Amino acid sequence: MHESASCLPRTLKDIVSAGLPDELSGQAGSNRDYDFEPLIPAQTDSQAIAAWLGESPDGSATRRAYEKEVQRLYAWALAYAGKPISSLTRGDMDAYELFMSAPPLHWCAPRYVRRDSAEWRPFEGPVSSDSRRHALRVLKAFFAYLVGVHYLVRNPLGAAQARRGGSSSGPLTQLRYIPRGLLTRLLAALEDECARLKASGEAHLEMERMLMVIRVLANTGLRRGELASAVMGDLYADRDAVTGAEHWFLALNKRERSSEVVAFNPTALAAVFRCLSANGVNPYKVDPRTPLVPKLDCYAVIDEPYSATTEQTIYNIVQKALSIGAKALENTNPNDAHVLRRATPYWFRRTFVTLMTEIGQPLPLINRQLRHASINTTAGYVRAENYELYRAAASLAV
Repeated sequence: MHESASCLPRTLKDIVSAGLPDELSGQAGSNRDYDFEPLIPAQTDSQAIAAWLGESPDGSATRRAYEKEVQRLYAWALAYAGKPISSLTRGDMDAYELFMSAPPLHWCAPRYVRRDSAEWRPFEGPVSSDSRRHALRVLKAFFAYLVGVHYLVRNPLGAAQARRGGSSSGPLTQLRYIPRGLLTRLLAALEDECARLKASGEAHLEMERMLMVIRVLANTGLRRGELASAVMGDLYADRDAVTGAEHWFLALNKRERSSEVVAFNPTALAAVFRCLSANGVNPYKVDPRTPLVPKLDCYAVIDEPYSATTEQTIYNIVQKALSIGAKALENTNPNDAHVLRRATPYWFRRTFVTLMTEIGQPLPLINRQLRHASINTTAGYVRAENYELYRAAASLAV
């Protein structure tokens, strides 16, 4: 790649104010998602960049760091690749990584030069390997956001993580979620154990509880502490004003349901009801103080039948379920068994995100379910957004 006739690299502000020809604006980018209307008000790459940066608080260190990395890439894409960001490929990103390791002198300036100065440049000099890895992580998140809001079709850095800057022990060690196929096999192994132990009293109830916890975590993205403190009274049904269907939610703020809720899809609800039924409790007549995840002797204790499950208990339940799954798969699928032995409860939160993305659910809705602090745009939309959120979560049943 060679630098175009355009002179020095420009800032985002300069690019927006001066404008770009149609072929560089991103309106016709080769990686644009034309099958869906974008979920952000963006028809050009500069507008998409502004939407992404707008997800971080103005003036924050995070926003400044993100702006620096995306500004560098944007300037390089226009001047060297000669294409908009929405047309960049994996090969382009490899070329950009190489460029960062040795930017030309006229692209470099001291750190103290202000961005509104004519002396400003994107780089201070060659970028270290650690800083390049950080830059690519930021840009990977940037592209993932644009895919999630249906601005782009593919993430040009989506397959790069295992190859870049990771352990030499291979892609299995890079995995931090459970792929759908493996999750299906894990659940099947737990189902088999439930059937095998059906007449075994407490051992059977323990397996039913394991199966329920795994299903709920995978179908909701809950943190283990949130699941540990949840009681049946936190579950409530509401009627969807669009479809008329009854949907279920879990209130995480017990004082004000509308402030923080997660969609509780039919698979998660059925898992809870099944566990209750296995313990001889009618799910529709259960005491609201009953924990979602009961202690094994919860219903036999007279003095304190409603004591909360601890976060450590949830951790132990998940680890035991993963161990049972690994043992069941070690002969037929040793790689699967290896992944399960490395997994932790937090992986199910990542698994929820990954599987929801794979089935085409938009990133803003997924982030609403996970309640990440950096996503604030839906704070004022509760009921209507909850129904849309429920329909999105209900499409996942694992």
